[in-house]
Amino acid sequence: MALAGLADAERARRTADAAYRAEVEARVAAALEQSLAGFRAQLAEACQGVLAHLQSGRPLREGSVARLRRTIQRFRALNLVEDDAVEHQLATFEQTCLEGLDPAAVQRTPDLRATLTTGLQAVVEAATAELPRSALTGRALRHFDVEADGDLRGPAAAGPMPESPVAA
Repeated sequence: MALAGLADAERARRTADAAYRAEVEARVAAALEQSLAGFRAQLAEACQGVLAHLQSGRPLREGSVARLRRTIQRFRALNLVEDDAVEHQLATFEQTCLEGLDPAAVQRTPDLRATLTTGLQAVVEAATAELPRSALTGRALRHFDVEADGDLRGPAAAGPMPESPVAA
């Protein structure tokens, strides 16, 4: 009789653990999706700003290009979900349009202006396209996966975070 009670308690514990893991994964997935949407929106906004500047006919300034480059770097640094579609488009854009770009030459060279415009439009399209959230989120969640026995896998398995100076 006592063994049956222990078995029931163990089943209840496992069920509660599974429910908790599912809730945590759902919350992490929602946070990742929200973050990805925000990062994509920031990238699209930065590209649209430069695009509007180009389409207005005003000269392109180094500051605008520098802000765009910083936004791209920030997107890459925060791209935890490995958004390959946007990353691929960014790599193409940087190689085709940004490498060695002289903002002053854009005003003088219509072909360069057209290439830059096309590249910016492609990045905006990639950043605003519907994304395969479940695939991207699933890939990111595997980085934070917790085994049923409590062993961490992925980057989380590297060890505990260093203690913050505040906690010390």
